[in-house]
Amino acid sequence: RPICVAPRAVLNIRTEVELRLGKTFYDLTAIEPQLAETYDRMRLLALERYGLRVLDGRLPAASLDHGLDVIEIMRNVHQFSAQYSYSLHRQLFIQSSNQGEAKVRTIALEHLATSIRTHGAGVVNTSVHYIYGFLKKKLEVIMEFLGDESVRSRMLTDQQWALEERSSGGKGYSWTRAAETASFIRRLGAGADGVYFLDKLRQVVTQIGNTLAYVRMVRTAGMRCVSGSLPYADAAAAPWAGVPIEEDDEARAAEEQDTPEEAAGRESFCRNAKAAACPPLVTDAAEAADEAVRCSQRCFESSTDYLNLLAEVFAKALESFIGTAPARLFHLLVPALSLSFLNSLLLGQQALAKRATTSAVSSLWRNALCFDDGFALGAACILRIFGLEADFQALHWFEAEILEEDLALGGDEDTRHGD
Repeated sequence: RPICVAPRAVLNIRTEVELRLGKTFYDLTAIEPQLAETYDRMRLLALERYGLRVLDGRLPAASLDHGLDVIEIMRNVHQFSAQYSYSLHRQLFIQSSNQGEAKVRTIALEHLATSIRTHGAGVVNTSVHYIYGFLKKKLEVIMEFLGDESVRSRMLTDQQWALEERSSGGKGYSWTRAAETASFIRRLGAGADGVYFLDKLRQVVTQIGNTLAYVRMVRTAGMRCVSGSLPYADAAAAPWAGVPIEEDDEARAAEEQDTPEEAAGRESFCRNAKAAACPPLVTDAAEAADEAVRCSQRCFESSTDYLNLLAEVFAKALESFIGTAPARLFHLLVPALSLSFLNSLLLGQQALAKRATTSAVSSLWRNALCFDDGFALGAACILRIFGLEADFQALHWFEAEILEEDLALGGDEDTRHGD
């Protein structure tokens, strides 16, 4: 109760403590936004233990796990795909091209999940839209490269060789043949930066894989954000006990024709609120709760499998003219691209080892990496888009015999210009 300290002065200790705690939490959150969640818990604890209603400062929360923002990556996806390396099993991006800086950046699921909580789930669809435009441009580059007469002539020669090898009972596409094709394409020239056209194509394939990996991680991060609300979504889909609901014959017949998903969603907050004759304000709140539940459930539906959706969209768009286009020969170029990728990965691992033993800033720092699974993901996606998965498997490239001298990095001086 308030204390009367003077004839016209009253001291309310509860109010003073609430104001003091609210001011303290606001000031500390403004100084260190990453501690906003801690102060929110303390505010709830004060309400639960002592009945103190501390005002929320309404400051935007932050987190120590916050890395690159989703919107920042979306706007600079071309730089992100070229400067970061992807780990398929760890679901992690590490900066491999850091322009000689002493520190490297990493992007994990926790970083993306925190960013999605900040901007909302709608940023996921926007990111996929940006990725679609980026992939379209990169696929045009691949189509242009395969349309070159020299490259197409070599691919047709490899196709004839593969048919003869298959008819004679050979083991499939050999490592030696892939090395010859890679050497032939490298002799076609290089860009202004000294990187051979074959290695540039491998970089494009890797960039496609990195962007697809980013889409995969964004979807997983979005699912992690809403996973905590799934128990409430299941409870909302269950019938409410103790609330009698009268239905006429027409409504009951309509329910029998609904799908299981629609039938589960029929038992909703809004329907039970109307059955209980709640005020309009409560009914509106129930409709908002139903929409939140449906949003949480849609995050786990097959319609949000963006990787397959992107592949199907591009495959359908290219289906009309891909049958006679040079793109039908892309699978014959994958072995040569694999050699380029292997050389680049070995060079990156060597650069990473040298970086750990030297303090001098050198050009090797810009390409230090220990994994780069974006190439495998990009190659697999392109093969699916072009409808060449069965043709590539027929090459038996993964069964090719590799000799010890084939792995010598210094055997071919041309391979040192992979990046």
